Amino acid sequence: VVYSIAFVLGLTTNCASLFVFCCRMKIRNETTLFMTNLALSDLIFVFTLPFKIYYNIRRHWPFGDGLCKISGGAFITNIYGSMLFLTCISVDRFLAIVYPFRSRSIRTRRNAAIVCALIWLLILGGGMSVTFFSATNQAKTITTCFEGFSQKTWKTYLSKITIFIEVVGFLIPLLINLACSSMVLRTLRPGDSVNDKRRALRMVSACTGVFLFCFAPYHINFVLYMMVSQDIITHCSVQQLVQHFHPISLCIASLNCCLNPLIYYFLTTEFRQQLSRQGSSILRGRKMNDNEFLCGNNTTNDIKEYQRYTYAIIYTVILVPGLISNVLALWVFHVYVKETKKAVIFMINLAIADLLQVLSLPLRIYYYLNQSWPFGHTLCMFCFYLKYVNMYASIYFLACISVRRCLLIIYPLRYKGTKRRRDRMWCAIGWLIVCFGCLPFPLLRKNVVSPKTGTSNICFSELDMVSLSMASGVAAVTMAELTGFLLPLAVVFTCTWLTAASLREKNCILQDAGEKRKALKMVLSCAGVFLVCFMPYHITFPLDFLAKSKKPMNCAFKTAIQRSHPITLCLASFNSCLDPVMYYFTTDEFKR
Repeated sequence: VVYSIAFVLGLTTNCASLFVFCCRMKIRNETTLFMTNLALSDLIFVFTLPFKIYYNIRRHWPFGDGLCKISGGAFITNIYGSMLFLTCISVDRFLAIVYPFRSRSIRTRRNAAIVCALIWLLILGGGMSVTFFSATNQAKTITTCFEGFSQKTWKTYLSKITIFIEVVGFLIPLLINLACSSMVLRTLRPGDSVNDKRRALRMVSACTGVFLFCFAPYHINFVLYMMVSQDIITHCSVQQLVQHFHPISLCIASLNCCLNPLIYYFLTTEFRQQLSRQGSSILRGRKMNDNEFLCGNNTTNDIKEYQRYTYAIIYTVILVPGLISNVLALWVFHVYVKETKKAVIFMINLAIADLLQVLSLPLRIYYYLNQSWPFGHTLCMFCFYLKYVNMYASIYFLACISVRRCLLIIYPLRYKGTKRRRDRMWCAIGWLIVCFGCLPFPLLRKNVVSPKTGTSNICFSELDMVSLSMASGVAAVTMAELTGFLLPLAVVFTCTWLTAASLREKNCILQDAGEKRKALKMVLSCAGVFLVCFMPYHITFPLDFLAKSKKPMNCAFKTAIQRSHPITLCLASFNSCLDPVMYYFTTDEFKR
């Protein structure tokens, strides 16, 4: 329950915080830099919470030792990253108030960036410590993650790691925070009304409060938990108390990813102003007159602002996990996976398609943050083109994976010896079809050139479309819907049904049943990606075309379409992150 709450609140608040810090705040000082890194540290931990939620519900870890170590490493990175960045904020405010003139040469953005880099090196190095031992333990049919370690593991690894992180990661930062709080408090005399000093005291006190509320219970209990695990504490009631409080202290420590954004909001005036201004802008855009049939300029401007805000945040969230996971997937497929009979060739091409789109995201993020495109019309159209190439290449290769696994299960003797060359041929055909079929997307956009600069400052969907007759437009959209989505969707659902039907055969031996279940799991994963990522987009795609056709339309309906279409387009982009998850859970060779 606590992890579910932390996931929803932590994801939304930290994404919003990063957007405000990176895109909206005009004054970016040392404190802002520390807060940005603190939000990033929280977000890394939030991304691992779905795995923890699944584990705590099922009480079984099916994701392997590697992902268990990544999850534990992310927890360590978040906990100690949060403490160190909070300490940096306290020290920065202390120096600014107690030694305002003497600390000017120290409190620079360059020095703050160096400190942030050193902290990341330290906490990532600490996170790597979990790779020294096996993080999972097998108990009958249940696999645990970071639980049930033997006394040998505690004595050899965990006790030494615990002592180090308790001193360096908790006690020293806690003492520094307490010292900063007391010295800032001493500078405030009873009648002092200096706002800057009082704001600094509130911020330092808030950092210390997070320390005492979130981190102190966990670290005190963790030392006792270590002593119980090594039988240093043998009293039965104390052992039970420590073991029962351990998961509670873990949950309290995890709540720091929700509390940190509250520090930004209540103690940073500019952050609060920018967030309120952005929220007001979005709410203004929702106030529509349902009786109007033509939307005014104010509504159009609000929609554009909303779309840029949506694209900037979601593409930023997709960039890092999409880049890391697809590069890792290609590396694993190339180095370790030698089996090519189970659609691995199609997975490699799917990962390449995802990576092409991910590599274009930094340019898209730059454009939506700065509202200007300085890279030329050709690169604009190429990035625009890659978006649709990724979408329809993903659809094609997901359909190929489904067909390949289905045929291997239904006709094992006929397709078991299929050579790699045939799969490569189908991949080449798919790339040709997709690359040629996606050409109309950039070709139907106009190049709007500014008369002053001679260049175009707008890009992507904000470019006007080439004039088409309604009949031509409807024909093009219908062709894209039928060949690009409905036909592959029918293929995937048919493969799912045939694979599921093969499991109901009475003469199916146990080994074949296990193989068929694996195939069904993969085909179901492909169908799931279709439904989650691509179906919403292809529902709103024809409606968005009608909304942009400048035909008379109810303003409320038109605005609803223009607000939902960017969300569905971003959902389609999420396949770059979901596809590597599919490889991991459905491919035994990849998991090993």
